[in-house]
Amino acid sequence: MHLAVLLPSMLALPSPSARTLTSVSAPEGFPRAPGAAPSRALTFGSLKEYAPVQNPNNDLSGLAYMPNFGTFVAVHDAKVTETENDWVRVSFFKAPAGKSAPAGVQQLAADPVWPKDRKSNDLESIARIPGTNLLLLCESGDDGEDPTHDRIYLVEVRQNSIHMLSYTRWSTFYKPHNVEATAVAATSTGYIFVWAERESFTIQWADLELSYSPTSTSVTIGANGKKGSSTLVLQPDVVRMISRPCVGLDIGEDDGYIYAVSAFDADDDDGPFRSAVFRIGFVNDTKPTETMGAELMGSTDMPTHGTLVLHSLPQFTTFQDGFKVESVARCGKDCPTTADGQPITYIGTDDENFGGVLRPLKLGNFTHKAFTDLYK
Repeated sequence: MHLAVLLPSMLALPSPSARTLTSVSAPEGFPRAPGAAPSRALTFGSLKEYAPVQNPNNDLSGLAYMPNFGTFVAVHDAKVTETENDWVRVSFFKAPAGKSAPAGVQQLAADPVWPKDRKSNDLESIARIPGTNLLLLCESGDDGEDPTHDRIYLVEVRQNSIHMLSYTRWSTFYKPHNVEATAVAATSTGYIFVWAERESFTIQWADLELSYSPTSTSVTIGANGKKGSSTLVLQPDVVRMISRPCVGLDIGEDDGYIYAVSAFDADDDDGPFRSAVFRIGFVNDTKPTETMGAELMGSTDMPTHGTLVLHSLPQFTTFQDGFKVESVARCGKDCPTTADGQPITYIGTDDENFGGVLRPLKLGNFTHKAFTDLYK
């Protein structure tokens, strides 16, 4: 079994002293040439007093990889309140790659121009539209406290900037309560939008359409009545260890596999937390037809094109004790790979008072026996 283990001492994102900063930069007095990191002597020699290791507001509640730019886009769950209204809501992140890369994870704040009436409220997920530089930035519904806080923003990613195009609303096709997991897949019959409530085992989907005109680009979800749902089945041991069955989703653009995140949060911002990341199924017609029978555990009944097929149990699993993973991003063929040539799966965390981190995972084969032995 391959087990992803994250050590707290290794996981501090370099982070701004306030959410309104535009980038993560070296502390005052640090000489930093392009691509160079400060020396350990200079780094630790400058710490004469206690200082924050990372910004506790620097959560990665949603995460998407942008292959055309080699960067990630993350959303932060700031709300429309007096305290949080000026906080950054969207950022670019760059992962270190190779010995010549700058030290640590690099961040650049990148809020779009929000609609005039208000900024976003509780963005908890991102869904990239495959084959494009378009993203859906999704408000969660925020426990239904304000039914107008249900926007899904369509934005265009450019080099180091994000541009608002339009928005739709959850209420046009669904009544959200606390949706923290979304994804988009391209199928032979069009796009499908996939989502899950964080406290539900139900994965839902509906058709998605993009509309272009000389002056605008818009998105419509569920207008053609193509909808469906399926139940996420987890091992009983896993179910007992989590409190939020689905807090993150992504779908591999190259292979159609579906990745999901479950987490434990006792509503204590000091933790402790626990998470698991799985490969849970696939979008059927994004995969070669000859593999479908095996994926369906021998079934000869082929599902309708453009629907989700969930495995009877997750095929691949990693666990992150001490961390609340809230986002997963599967990189495709243009992304850095593991030593054996497999695409890397990245996770983002929202560890509340402990901040957030971006890290790569290698999803390994999972055996139920190994899991139960580990957590006896």
